[in-house]
Amino acid sequence: MSIIKNYKHFLLVLIIFLFSTSVNFYYGLIGVFPLDSFLSFDTGYKFINGELPFRDFWTPFGFTLDLFQGLIFKLFGVSWYNYLFHSSLLNFFLALSTFYVLNKFNVKLTYSFFFSLILSVISYPVSATPFLDHHSVIFSLFMMYCFILHLKTDKNFYLIFAPIFFSLAFLSKQTPSAYILVCLSIVGIFYLIFNFSIIKILNLFLGTIIVLILFFLYFFINDISLISFWYQYVLFPLTIGDIRLNSDFLFPLEFNRVVTRFKIIHLSLVPILISIFFDLRQKFKIFYDKDFYIKFSVILFSYSLIFHQLLTLNQKYIFMIIPVNLAFSYIFSKDFKFKYINKFLLFIGLATVIYYKISYLDNRKFMELEDVNLNNAENAKTIHPNFQSLKWITPEYKNNPSLEIKKLRDIFTILNSENRNVIILTHYQFFSALLNKKNFFTLSKTYTYDSISLPKKNEKYFLNYKQFVFSKIKRNKINIIYIIGTDINSLIINDLFGKDCLKILKENEILKQYDISKCQNY
Repeated sequence: MSIIKNYKHFLLVLIIFLFSTSVNFYYGLIGVFPLDSFLSFDTGYKFINGELPFRDFWTPFGFTLDLFQGLIFKLFGVSWYNYLFHSSLLNFFLALSTFYVLNKFNVKLTYSFFFSLILSVISYPVSATPFLDHHSVIFSLFMMYCFILHLKTDKNFYLIFAPIFFSLAFLSKQTPSAYILVCLSIVGIFYLIFNFSIIKILNLFLGTIIVLILFFLYFFINDISLISFWYQYVLFPLTIGDIRLNSDFLFPLEFNRVVTRFKIIHLSLVPILISIFFDLRQKFKIFYDKDFYIKFSVILFSYSLIFHQLLTLNQKYIFMIIPVNLAFSYIFSKDFKFKYINKFLLFIGLATVIYYKISYLDNRKFMELEDVNLNNAENAKTIHPNFQSLKWITPEYKNNPSLEIKKLRDIFTILNSENRNVIILTHYQFFSALLNKKNFFTLSKTYTYDSISLPKKNEKYFLNYKQFVFSKIKRNKINIIYIIGTDINSLIINDLFGKDCLKILKENEILKQYDISKCQNY
Protein backbone atom coordinates (compact mmCIF):
# COMPACT_ATOMS: atom_id res chain seq x y z
CA MET A 1 0.00 0.00 0.00
CA SER A 2 2.82 2.43 0.84
CA ILE A 3 4.39 1.82 -2.60
CA ILE A 4 1.09 2.61 -4.31
CA LYS A 5 0.63 5.70 -2.14
CA ASN A 6 4.14 6.94 -2.96
CA TYR A 7 3.54 6.25 -6.64
CA LYS A 8 0.34 8.32 -6.56
CA HIS A 9 2.13 11.19 -4.82
CA PHE A 10 4.98 11.11 -7.31
CA LEU A 11 2.59 11.10 -10.27
CA LEU A 12 0.56 14.01 -8.86
CA VAL A 13 3.70 16.03 -8.11
CA LEU A 14 4.90 15.41 -11.67
CA ILE A 15 1.56 16.63 -13.04
CA ILE A 16 1.71 19.70 -10.78
CA PHE A 17 5.22 20.46 -12.05
CA LEU A 18 4.28 20.11 -15.72
CA PHE A 19 1.04 22.05 -15.35
CA SER A 20 2.28 24.91 -13.12
CA THR A 21 5.36 25.59 -15.24
CA SER A 22 3.55 25.19 -18.56
CA VAL A 23 0.75 27.59 -17.72
CA ASN A 24 3.24 30.25 -16.65
CA PHE A 25 5.36 29.75 -19.76
CA TYR A 26 2.26 29.95 -21.94
CA TYR A 27 1.20 33.37 -20.66
CA GLY A 28 4.78 34.59 -20.35
CA LEU A 29 5.12 34.35 -24.11
CA ILE A 30 2.16 36.67 -24.79
CA GLY A 31 2.88 40.40 -24.79
CA VAL A 32 5.10 42.59 -22.64
CA PHE A 33 4.79 45.71 -20.54
CA PRO A 34 8.36 47.08 -20.64
CA LEU A 35 8.26 48.83 -17.27
CA ASP A 36 7.45 45.57 -15.46
CA SER A 37 8.33 42.75 -17.84
CA PHE A 38 12.08 43.40 -17.95
CA LEU A 39 12.49 44.43 -14.32
CA SER A 40 15.09 41.75 -13.53
CA PHE A 41 16.38 40.88 -17.00
CA ASP A 42 19.34 43.23 -17.26
CA THR A 43 19.88 43.40 -13.50
CA GLY A 44 20.04 39.59 -13.35
CA TYR A 45 22.75 39.69 -16.02
CA LYS A 46 24.55 42.51 -14.20
CA PHE A 47 24.39 40.56 -10.95
CA ILE A 48 26.60 37.78 -12.31
CA ASN A 49 28.96 40.35 -13.82
CA GLY A 50 29.60 42.17 -10.57
CA GLU A 51 27.23 45.16 -10.83
CA LEU A 52 25.23 44.93 -7.63
CA PRO A 53 22.20 46.78 -6.20
CA PHE A 54 22.82 49.36 -3.45
CA ARG A 55 26.49 49.52 -4.41
CA ASP A 56 26.36 50.10 -8.18
CA PHE A 57 22.79 51.20 -8.86
CA TRP A 58 20.01 52.76 -6.83
CA THR A 59 17.07 50.56 -5.93
CA PRO A 60 14.26 50.91 -3.41
CA PHE A 61 13.44 47.28 -4.22
CA GLY A 62 15.15 44.10 -3.11
CA PHE A 63 17.79 41.98 -4.78
CA THR A 64 16.29 38.50 -4.32
CA LEU A 65 14.95 38.44 -7.89
CA ASP A 66 18.24 39.69 -9.34
CA LEU A 67 20.21 37.07 -7.42
CA PHE A 68 18.04 34.16 -8.55
CA GLN A 69 17.83 35.44 -12.12
CA GLY A 70 21.57 35.91 -12.23
CA LEU A 71 22.13 32.33 -11.11
CA ILE A 72 19.76 31.01 -13.76
CA PHE A 73 21.41 33.08 -16.51
CA LYS A 74 24.80 31.87 -15.27
CA LEU A 75 23.77 28.22 -15.40
CA PHE A 76 21.59 28.14 -18.52
CA GLY A 77 22.38 31.28 -20.50
CA VAL A 78 20.55 34.54 -21.24
CA SER A 79 17.21 34.02 -22.98
CA TRP A 80 13.52 34.74 -22.57
CA TYR A 81 12.87 31.07 -21.81
CA ASN A 82 15.37 31.15 -18.94
CA TYR A 83 13.80 34.37 -17.72
CA LEU A 84 10.41 32.65 -17.56
CA PHE A 85 12.00 29.58 -16.03
CA HIS A 86 12.65 31.67 -12.90
CA SER A 87 9.01 32.65 -12.33
CA SER A 88 7.69 29.29 -13.55
CA LEU A 89 9.87 27.44 -11.05
CA LEU A 90 8.61 29.58 -8.18
CA ASN A 91 5.05 29.00 -9.41
CA PHE A 92 5.73 25.26 -9.15
CA PHE A 93 7.25 25.56 -5.66
CA LEU A 94 4.15 27.47 -4.55
CA ALA A 95 1.82 24.75 -5.85
CA LEU A 96 4.06 21.98 -4.48
CA SER A 97 4.35 23.51 -1.01
CA THR A 98 0.58 23.94 -0.85
CA PHE A 99 0.12 20.30 -1.88
CA TYR A 100 2.61 19.28 0.84
CA VAL A 101 0.93 21.37 3.56
CA LEU A 102 -2.54 20.09 2.72
CA ASN A 103 -1.29 16.52 2.88
CA LYS A 104 0.08 17.23 6.35
CA PHE A 105 -3.46 18.26 7.29
CA ASN A 106 -4.73 14.93 5.92
CA VAL A 107 -6.72 16.54 3.13
CA LYS A 108 -7.84 14.04 0.49
CA LEU A 109 -5.37 13.77 -2.38
CA THR A 110 -7.97 14.86 -4.93
CA TYR A 111 -8.72 18.04 -2.98
CA SER A 112 -5.05 18.80 -2.33
CA PHE A 113 -4.34 18.28 -6.01
CA PHE A 114 -7.27 20.49 -7.08
CA PHE A 115 -6.42 23.42 -4.80
CA SER A 116 -2.75 23.26 -5.79
CA LEU A 117 -3.54 23.27 -9.50
CA ILE A 118 -5.94 26.22 -9.43
CA LEU A 119 -3.45 28.11 -7.27
CA SER A 120 -0.80 27.68 -9.98
CA VAL A 121 -3.17 29.20 -12.55
CA ILE A 122 -4.06 32.38 -10.68
CA SER A 123 -0.76 33.05 -8.90
CA TYR A 124 2.28 33.85 -11.06
CA PRO A 125 0.80 33.67 -14.61
CA VAL A 126 -0.91 37.04 -14.15
CA SER A 127 2.49 38.65 -14.69
CA ALA A 128 4.31 35.47 -15.81
CA THR A 129 7.68 37.25 -15.72
CA PRO A 130 9.59 37.59 -12.41
CA PHE A 131 7.87 40.30 -10.40
CA LEU A 132 8.64 41.89 -7.02
CA ASP A 133 5.19 41.68 -5.46
CA HIS A 134 4.66 38.06 -6.44
CA HIS A 135 7.97 36.97 -4.96
CA SER A 136 7.22 38.87 -1.77
CA VAL A 137 3.77 37.28 -1.37
CA ILE A 138 4.93 33.76 -2.20
CA PHE A 139 7.91 33.78 0.17
CA SER A 140 5.64 35.29 2.85
CA LEU A 141 3.22 32.44 2.26
CA PHE A 142 6.08 29.97 2.73
CA MET A 143 6.79 31.72 6.04
CA MET A 144 3.18 31.22 7.14
CA TYR A 145 3.28 27.60 6.00
CA CYS A 146 6.30 27.03 8.24
CA PHE A 147 4.44 28.47 11.22
CA ILE A 148 1.26 26.48 10.71
CA LEU A 149 3.19 23.27 9.96
CA HIS A 150 4.87 23.70 13.32
CA LEU A 151 1.46 24.14 14.94
CA LYS A 152 0.08 21.08 13.17
CA THR A 153 3.01 18.69 13.60
CA ASP A 154 4.68 20.01 16.78
CA LYS A 155 8.00 19.84 14.92
CA ASN A 156 10.12 22.82 15.94
CA PHE A 157 12.53 22.74 12.99
CA TYR A 158 9.87 24.40 10.82
CA LEU A 159 10.38 27.53 12.93
CA ILE A 160 13.99 27.79 11.75
CA PHE A 161 12.81 28.33 8.18
CA ALA A 162 10.19 31.00 9.00
CA PRO A 163 12.75 33.87 9.42
CA ILE A 164 14.63 32.65 6.32
CA PHE A 165 11.55 32.83 4.13
CA PHE A 166 10.61 36.19 5.59
CA SER A 167 14.02 37.58 4.71
CA LEU A 168 13.62 36.35 1.12
CA ALA A 169 10.19 37.97 1.01
CA PHE A 170 11.33 41.26 2.51
CA LEU A 171 14.41 41.40 0.28
CA SER A 172 12.16 40.89 -2.73
CA LYS A 173 9.94 43.80 -1.71
CA GLN A 174 9.31 45.40 1.68
CA THR A 175 5.56 45.19 1.29
CA PRO A 176 3.38 43.23 1.72
CA SER A 177 5.93 41.09 3.57
CA ALA A 178 6.28 43.64 6.39
CA TYR A 179 2.49 43.83 6.90
CA ILE A 180 2.26 40.05 6.93
CA LEU A 181 5.11 39.75 9.43
CA VAL A 182 3.44 42.18 11.81
CA CYS A 183 0.18 40.23 11.69
CA LEU A 184 1.77 36.80 12.05
CA SER A 185 4.02 38.11 14.84
CA ILE A 186 0.97 39.15 16.82
CA VAL A 187 -0.48 35.66 16.39
CA GLY A 188 2.89 34.11 17.26
CA ILE A 189 3.34 36.18 20.42
CA PHE A 190 -0.06 35.14 21.77
CA TYR A 191 0.71 31.53 20.87
CA LEU A 192 4.04 31.61 22.75
CA ILE A 193 2.46 33.28 25.76
CA PHE A 194 -0.03 30.46 26.18
CA ASN A 195 2.18 27.67 24.79
CA PHE A 196 5.57 28.76 26.02
CA SER A 197 8.61 26.71 25.08
CA ILE A 198 12.24 27.78 25.12
CA ILE A 199 12.92 25.29 22.29
CA LYS A 200 10.49 27.14 20.01
CA ILE A 201 12.13 30.47 20.74
CA LEU A 202 15.62 29.02 20.20
CA ASN A 203 14.61 27.65 16.79
CA LEU A 204 13.23 31.05 15.73
CA PHE A 205 16.40 32.65 17.06
CA LEU A 206 18.58 30.18 15.12
CA GLY A 207 16.78 30.97 11.87
CA THR A 208 17.19 34.68 12.54
CA ILE A 209 20.91 34.31 13.27
CA ILE A 210 21.42 32.35 10.03
CA VAL A 211 19.72 35.15 8.08
CA LEU A 212 21.77 37.90 9.75
CA ILE A 213 25.07 36.08 9.25
CA LEU A 214 24.38 35.49 5.55
CA PHE A 215 23.13 39.06 5.10
CA PHE A 216 26.15 40.76 6.67
CA LEU A 217 28.56 38.30 5.07
CA TYR A 218 27.11 39.08 1.63
CA PHE A 219 27.45 42.83 2.20
CA PHE A 220 30.97 42.45 3.60
CA ILE A 221 32.25 40.24 0.77
CA ASN A 222 30.79 42.51 -1.91
CA ASP A 223 31.82 45.75 -0.18
CA ILE A 224 28.24 47.08 -0.10
CA SER A 225 27.68 49.95 2.31
CA LEU A 226 25.05 49.28 4.95
CA ILE A 227 24.37 53.02 5.01
CA SER A 228 23.60 52.93 1.28
CA PHE A 229 21.25 50.00 1.88
CA TRP A 230 19.62 51.85 4.77
CA TYR A 231 18.93 54.97 2.68
CA GLN A 232 17.78 53.15 -0.44
CA TYR A 233 15.81 50.27 1.03
CA VAL A 234 14.48 51.62 4.31
CA LEU A 235 14.44 55.42 4.62
CA PHE A 236 13.49 56.36 1.05
CA PRO A 237 10.70 53.72 0.78
CA LEU A 238 9.27 55.00 4.07
CA THR A 239 8.62 58.33 2.34
CA ILE A 240 6.60 56.44 -0.30
CA GLY A 241 4.53 54.86 2.45
CA ASP A 242 3.90 58.25 4.06
CA ILE A 243 2.69 59.67 0.73
CA ARG A 244 0.27 56.81 0.19
CA LEU A 245 -1.05 56.71 3.74
CA ASN A 246 -1.73 60.47 3.59
CA SER A 247 -3.42 60.30 0.19
CA ASP A 248 -6.53 58.65 -1.18
CA PHE A 249 -4.87 55.27 -1.65
CA LEU A 250 -6.22 53.77 1.57
CA PHE A 251 -8.99 56.14 2.54
CA PRO A 252 -11.91 56.42 2.49
CA LEU A 253 -12.53 52.86 3.63
CA GLU A 254 -15.70 52.47 1.58
CA PHE A 255 -17.66 49.23 1.32
CA ASN A 256 -17.15 48.99 -2.43
CA ARG A 257 -13.38 49.39 -2.17
CA VAL A 258 -12.77 47.09 0.79
CA VAL A 259 -15.48 44.45 0.42
CA THR A 260 -16.96 44.44 -3.07
CA ARG A 261 -13.61 44.61 -4.90
CA PHE A 262 -12.34 41.63 -2.90
CA LYS A 263 -15.62 39.80 -2.40
CA ILE A 264 -14.29 36.39 -3.42
CA ILE A 265 -11.45 36.65 -0.91
CA HIS A 266 -13.93 37.52 1.84
CA LEU A 267 -16.25 34.71 0.70
CA SER A 268 -13.41 32.17 0.75
CA LEU A 269 -12.81 33.00 4.43
CA VAL A 270 -16.42 32.60 5.59
CA PRO A 271 -16.14 28.93 6.69
CA ILE A 272 -13.00 29.76 8.70
CA LEU A 273 -14.77 32.71 10.35
CA ILE A 274 -17.74 30.47 11.17
CA SER A 275 -15.36 27.92 12.66
CA ILE A 276 -13.79 30.61 14.86
CA PHE A 277 -17.29 31.61 16.00
CA PHE A 278 -17.85 28.05 17.21
CA ASP A 279 -14.42 28.07 18.86
CA LEU A 280 -15.42 31.04 20.98
CA ARG A 281 -17.61 28.73 23.00
CA GLN A 282 -14.40 27.41 24.58
CA LYS A 283 -13.83 30.89 26.03
CA PHE A 284 -10.37 31.16 27.59
CA LYS A 285 -9.37 27.66 26.45
CA ILE A 286 -9.28 28.90 22.89
CA PHE A 287 -5.81 30.37 23.47
CA TYR A 288 -4.43 26.87 24.00
CA ASP A 289 -6.01 25.55 20.80
CA LYS A 290 -3.43 25.45 18.00
CA ASP A 291 -6.09 25.35 15.30
CA PHE A 292 -7.27 28.75 16.50
CA TYR A 293 -3.85 30.26 15.67
CA ILE A 294 -3.80 28.57 12.28
CA LYS A 295 -7.19 30.04 11.41
CA PHE A 296 -6.22 33.52 12.50
CA SER A 297 -2.95 33.32 10.56
CA VAL A 298 -4.82 32.55 7.34
CA ILE A 299 -7.35 35.33 7.95
CA LEU A 300 -4.76 37.99 8.82
CA PHE A 301 -2.61 37.00 5.86
CA SER A 302 -5.52 37.69 3.52
CA TYR A 303 -6.37 41.04 5.08
CA SER A 304 -2.72 42.07 4.96
CA LEU A 305 -2.84 41.52 1.20
CA ILE A 306 -6.03 43.55 0.86
CA PHE A 307 -4.44 46.37 2.85
CA HIS A 308 -1.39 46.23 0.60
CA GLN A 309 -3.48 46.20 -2.58
CA LEU A 310 -5.33 49.33 -1.47
CA LEU A 311 -1.99 51.11 -1.07
CA THR A 312 -0.63 50.20 -4.51
CA LEU A 313 -1.32 51.18 -8.10
CA ASN A 314 -0.89 47.65 -9.40
CA GLN A 315 -3.56 45.56 -11.03
CA LYS A 316 -5.19 43.11 -8.64
CA TYR A 317 -2.98 40.07 -8.19
CA ILE A 318 -3.79 39.01 -4.62
CA PHE A 319 -6.54 36.65 -5.81
CA MET A 320 -3.81 34.02 -5.55
CA ILE A 321 -4.71 33.68 -1.87
CA ILE A 322 -8.23 32.41 -2.66
CA PRO A 323 -7.28 28.74 -3.28
CA VAL A 324 -5.28 28.76 -0.03
CA ASN A 325 -8.26 30.17 1.86
CA LEU A 326 -10.59 27.62 0.26
CA ALA A 327 -8.25 24.78 1.20
CA PHE A 328 -8.19 25.81 4.86
CA SER A 329 -11.92 26.45 4.77
CA TYR A 330 -12.26 22.84 3.65
CA ILE A 331 -10.00 21.69 6.51
CA PHE A 332 -11.93 23.55 9.21
CA SER A 333 -15.43 23.06 7.81
CA LYS A 334 -15.46 19.84 9.83
CA ASP A 335 -16.06 22.04 12.88
CA PHE A 336 -19.66 22.56 11.83
CA LYS A 337 -22.16 20.54 9.85
CA PHE A 338 -23.15 21.79 6.43
CA LYS A 339 -24.04 19.10 3.92
CA TYR A 340 -22.81 20.78 0.75
CA ILE A 341 -19.84 22.75 2.07
CA ASN A 342 -17.25 20.73 0.15
CA LYS A 343 -19.06 21.06 -3.15
CA PHE A 344 -19.55 24.76 -2.46
CA LEU A 345 -15.80 25.27 -1.92
CA LEU A 346 -14.96 23.35 -5.08
CA PHE A 347 -17.47 25.43 -7.02
CA ILE A 348 -15.99 28.71 -5.71
CA GLY A 349 -12.51 27.52 -6.62
CA LEU A 350 -13.50 26.47 -10.12
CA ALA A 351 -15.54 29.63 -10.72
CA THR A 352 -12.63 31.78 -9.51
CA VAL A 353 -10.08 30.20 -11.80
CA ILE A 354 -12.41 30.46 -14.83
CA TYR A 355 -13.23 34.11 -14.07
CA TYR A 356 -9.60 35.00 -13.41
CA LYS A 357 -8.42 33.24 -16.55
CA ILE A 358 -10.90 35.07 -18.76
CA SER A 359 -10.76 38.48 -17.08
CA TYR A 360 -7.04 38.72 -16.23
CA LEU A 361 -4.92 36.08 -17.92
CA ASP A 362 -6.24 35.74 -21.46
CA ASN A 363 -6.23 39.49 -22.07
CA ARG A 364 -2.99 40.08 -20.09
CA LYS A 365 -4.72 42.72 -17.96
CA PHE A 366 -1.87 42.98 -15.46
CA MET A 367 0.41 43.98 -18.34
CA GLU A 368 -1.95 46.80 -19.43
CA LEU A 369 -2.92 44.85 -22.55
CA GLU A 370 -6.59 44.46 -21.72
CA ASP A 371 -7.82 46.51 -24.70
CA VAL A 372 -5.12 45.32 -27.10
CA ASN A 373 -5.66 42.90 -29.96
CA LEU A 374 -3.07 40.27 -29.04
CA ASN A 375 -3.37 38.72 -32.49
CA ASN A 376 -1.34 41.66 -33.79
CA ALA A 377 1.70 40.48 -31.86
CA GLU A 378 4.95 39.82 -33.74
CA ASN A 379 7.59 37.16 -33.06
CA ALA A 380 10.23 38.88 -30.95
CA LYS A 381 13.04 36.79 -32.43
CA THR A 382 13.29 39.56 -35.04
CA ILE A 383 14.46 41.81 -32.17
CA HIS A 384 16.95 39.25 -30.94
CA PRO A 385 17.23 35.44 -31.35
CA ASN A 386 17.15 35.01 -27.56
CA PHE A 387 13.59 36.35 -27.58
CA GLN A 388 12.40 33.52 -29.80
CA SER A 389 8.71 32.53 -29.37
CA LEU A 390 7.88 35.69 -27.41
CA LYS A 391 4.84 37.32 -29.03
CA TRP A 392 5.85 40.95 -28.95
CA ILE A 393 3.20 43.58 -28.40
CA THR A 394 3.18 46.48 -25.94
CA PRO A 395 0.52 48.99 -24.88
CA GLU A 396 2.37 51.92 -26.47
CA TYR A 397 2.65 50.32 -29.93
CA LYS A 398 -0.45 48.15 -29.69
CA ASN A 399 -1.55 48.92 -33.27
CA ASN A 400 1.87 48.62 -34.85
CA PRO A 401 4.26 46.32 -32.98
CA SER A 402 6.40 45.90 -36.10
CA LEU A 403 7.25 49.62 -35.94
CA GLU A 404 8.45 49.28 -32.35
CA ILE A 405 10.48 46.22 -33.33
CA LYS A 406 12.12 48.14 -36.18
CA LYS A 407 13.08 50.97 -33.81
CA LEU A 408 14.50 48.53 -31.29
CA ARG A 409 16.57 46.82 -33.98
CA ASP A 410 17.97 50.21 -34.99
CA ILE A 411 18.91 50.84 -31.35
CA PHE A 412 20.62 47.46 -31.19
CA THR A 413 22.72 48.49 -34.18
CA ILE A 414 23.73 51.75 -32.51
CA LEU A 415 24.51 50.19 -29.14
CA ASN A 416 26.34 47.20 -30.56
CA SER A 417 29.10 49.51 -31.80
CA GLU A 418 29.25 51.46 -28.51
CA ASN A 419 32.49 50.62 -26.71
CA ARG A 420 32.61 53.54 -24.27
CA ASN A 421 31.37 53.32 -20.70
CA VAL A 422 27.82 54.64 -20.92
CA ILE A 423 24.71 54.87 -18.81
CA ILE A 424 21.42 53.67 -20.31
CA LEU A 425 18.07 54.86 -18.98
CA THR A 426 15.23 52.78 -20.39
CA HIS A 427 12.29 50.55 -19.57
CA TYR A 428 13.61 48.16 -22.25
CA GLN A 429 16.08 46.72 -19.77
CA PHE A 430 17.60 43.98 -21.89
CA PHE A 431 20.30 45.64 -24.01
CA SER A 432 23.19 44.86 -21.66
CA ALA A 433 22.26 41.20 -21.36
CA LEU A 434 21.44 40.53 -25.01
CA LEU A 435 24.50 42.39 -26.33
CA ASN A 436 26.73 41.02 -23.55
CA LYS A 437 27.92 44.56 -22.84
CA LYS A 438 29.65 45.06 -19.51
CA ASN A 439 30.31 48.71 -20.34
CA PHE A 440 26.59 49.56 -20.15
CA PHE A 441 25.75 50.87 -16.71
CA THR A 442 22.47 51.64 -15.01
CA LEU A 443 21.52 54.29 -12.47
CA SER A 444 18.47 52.59 -11.01
CA LYS A 445 16.44 49.41 -11.18
CA THR A 446 13.53 51.41 -12.64
CA TYR A 447 13.09 54.88 -14.13
CA THR A 448 9.62 56.06 -13.20
CA TYR A 449 10.25 59.62 -12.03
CA ASP A 450 7.31 59.67 -9.65
CA SER A 451 8.86 59.68 -6.15
CA ILE A 452 8.52 55.89 -6.04
CA SER A 453 11.53 54.53 -7.90
CA LEU A 454 13.67 57.67 -7.54
CA PRO A 455 13.55 60.71 -5.25
CA LYS A 456 12.64 63.85 -7.23
CA LYS A 457 14.38 67.19 -6.97
CA ASN A 458 13.63 69.10 -3.75
CA GLU A 459 12.37 65.89 -2.15
CA LYS A 460 13.88 64.14 0.82
CA TYR A 461 16.90 61.97 -0.05
CA PHE A 462 17.36 63.52 -3.51
CA LEU A 463 20.81 64.74 -2.48
CA ASN A 464 21.68 61.22 -1.32
CA TYR A 465 20.63 59.89 -4.70
CA LYS A 466 22.54 62.64 -6.51
CA GLN A 467 25.75 61.92 -4.60
CA PHE A 468 25.30 58.22 -5.29
CA VAL A 469 24.94 58.86 -9.06
CA PHE A 470 27.91 61.23 -9.28
CA SER A 471 30.13 58.80 -7.40
CA LYS A 472 29.20 56.09 -9.91
CA ILE A 473 29.91 58.34 -12.89
CA LYS A 474 33.33 59.35 -11.60
CA ARG A 475 34.25 55.81 -10.64
CA ASN A 476 33.43 54.44 -14.09
CA LYS A 477 34.56 57.52 -16.10
CA ILE A 478 31.24 57.98 -17.85
CA ASN A 479 30.52 60.93 -20.16
CA ILE A 480 27.65 59.56 -22.25
CA ILE A 481 24.05 58.89 -21.23
CA TYR A 482 21.45 57.23 -23.46
CA ILE A 483 17.73 57.68 -22.89
CA ILE A 484 15.75 55.04 -24.79
CA GLY A 485 11.97 55.12 -25.00
CA THR A 486 9.38 57.86 -25.18
CA ASP A 487 8.17 57.24 -21.62
CA ILE A 488 11.43 58.12 -19.85
CA ASN A 489 11.20 61.57 -18.30
CA SER A 490 14.26 63.65 -19.23
CA LEU A 491 13.88 65.46 -15.89
CA ILE A 492 15.75 62.51 -14.39
CA ILE A 493 19.02 63.84 -15.79
CA ASN A 494 17.99 67.51 -16.05
CA ASP A 495 17.49 67.64 -12.29
CA LEU A 496 20.78 65.85 -11.68
CA PHE A 497 23.10 67.81 -13.96
CA GLY A 498 21.23 70.95 -14.91
CA LYS A 499 19.68 71.30 -18.34
CA ASP A 500 22.12 73.91 -19.67
CA CYS A 501 25.23 71.74 -19.56
CA LEU A 502 23.70 68.71 -21.29
CA LYS A 503 24.59 68.36 -24.96
CA ILE A 504 22.45 66.20 -27.25
CA LEU A 505 24.70 64.24 -29.62
CA LYS A 506 22.09 62.05 -31.26
CA GLU A 507 18.31 62.11 -31.26
CA ASN A 508 15.41 60.31 -32.90
CA GLU A 509 11.88 59.39 -31.92
CA ILE A 510 12.92 56.74 -29.42
CA LEU A 511 16.55 57.52 -28.53
CA LYS A 512 18.54 60.45 -27.17
CA GLN A 513 22.29 60.51 -26.57
CA TYR A 514 23.60 63.08 -24.09
CA ASP A 515 27.17 64.27 -23.49
CA ILE A 516 27.64 65.20 -19.81
CA SER A 517 31.37 65.95 -20.02
CA LYS A 518 30.73 69.72 -19.72
CA CYS A 519 28.70 69.33 -16.56
CA GLN A 520 30.93 70.47 -13.72
CA ASN A 521 28.59 69.94 -10.78
CA TYR A 522 29.65 66.35 -10.32
